[in-house]
Amino acid sequence: MRLTTEREFKSNPSKFLNGQVDTVVTRRGRPMAMVSPLPRLSVADGITQMGRALRGSSVTKRELLKLLKEARQEVYGRPRCP
Repeated sequence: MRLTTEREFKSNPSKFLNGQVDTVVTRRGRPMAMVSPLPRLSVADGITQMGRALRGSSVTKRELLKLLKEARQEVYGRPRCP
């Protein structure tokens, strides 16, 4: 486990989010948050977990596919071919 200040965490969050160690963020010397890494999942495992979380919700399959398409476009950009 490592400690960091709120200011340092805000200025470079990826430094702490990419690691595999729990990080305690302090404000004025007192703990205010703890950041823990999530286990790495395969894409299939991630989609399976997402499906389980959405089961029984009011989100339709069409809405979910639209959201996934928008997220993919945000990450990878618009497709080059029509």
